[in-house]
Amino acid sequence: MRIHLLLFTVTAAAQPLALEPQLLECHPAGTFRGGAQSGVEVFLWGSRLARVDLPKGRLTVLLPRVEPALAEGGCLADVDRDGQTDVIALEAPAPGSETGQMVWLAAPRWERRLVDTQAEFRDCVVATLFGRAGILVAHRQSQLRFYVMPEAADKEWSYRELYSIYTPSAQGGLSVVDVDEDGNPDVLMGNYWVQSPKRYEHHWRLFAIHNWWDEARSAMVRLALVKRPGSRFPALAAAEAEIAESRLAWFERPADPKGFWTEHPLASRASVHHPNGLAAGDFDGDGWVDLAVGENNGARSRLLLFRGSGGGLAAAGERASGPVLGLWSGTGNDKYAILLSLEQERIVVWRRQRRR
Repeated sequence: MRIHLLLFTVTAAAQPLALEPQLLECHPAGTFRGGAQSGVEVFLWGSRLARVDLPKGRLTVLLPRVEPALAEGGCLADVDRDGQTDVIALEAPAPGSETGQMVWLAAPRWERRLVDTQAEFRDCVVATLFGRAGILVAHRQSQLRFYVMPEAADKEWSYRELYSIYTPSAQGGLSVVDVDEDGNPDVLMGNYWVQSPKRYEHHWRLFAIHNWWDEARSAMVRLALVKRPGSRFPALAAAEAEIAESRLAWFERPADPKGFWTEHPLASRASVHHPNGLAAGDFDGDGWVDLAVGENNGARSRLLLFRGSGGGLAAAGERASGPVLGLWSGTGNDKYAILLSLEQERIVVWRRQRRR
């Protein structure tokens, strides 16, 4: 099999990406703790449940009060196959407990229904494995677990442990992509990819993408898959979300993906701090995918921008922001990508700066 690769380089500077903020809402700290995107909808949750419709940025409160509050991790799926987006999330564990209840909220009344009684995760993605629709989670930051959606809403969920990772670092960041291009989806988890077998009942295999496991939380990363013109396989952007001086890089899949992937640093470790949000989009409308990185660094938090081009990526400016809890991108009516930033005390849409 011949694999065509597009090499990525990082140049010193690029024309700035001019994005301007539009404040959607200020909210008390803790009101929203996490969220997930499904097409042009971004759902936010915590002690409230809300939806933001892109590109207009219209915020609709769906539940003014959620008790117990929902924790950071979760994802979106049409669990009951009624054509409406449901929310899968983790209830915040009780004091002294390491696990909580994994639940799903059924649209449009947002009735709470049980998935699992003892769960602990942040990362969660929807996947179909061997014809089975379900949810992948990084349970306890070490176990790749697949929950199978029941055929009826009132039936129990089942799950299978696909792989347990034993490493010095906790594993965070989850994405589904066919790494080896054999027709079966594989899973990116932390600094590894987990290879799908040929049949559902067979064993999965583990391969390291890079060696970001030197600290206890260094592999708790944010991931973004970035499609590039001329390349069949997307590039992988990764950021150490919980490290004060963080690595931020592109990874290029080699001809043999079972070996270490080629790392292209985007910034020095001393210059990036707790990059808790990562989103890709064409923010300038030139056909190349750009990258936005949101820091969760208190009053010094920034939105870092990198411009994509045929030569790779280059730093393209930064903007002051609030501490970022989540970052998502969508395409506006004018073909330019926009950003939705969930910050500690506000929700902001970032748009291309209009000419004055």
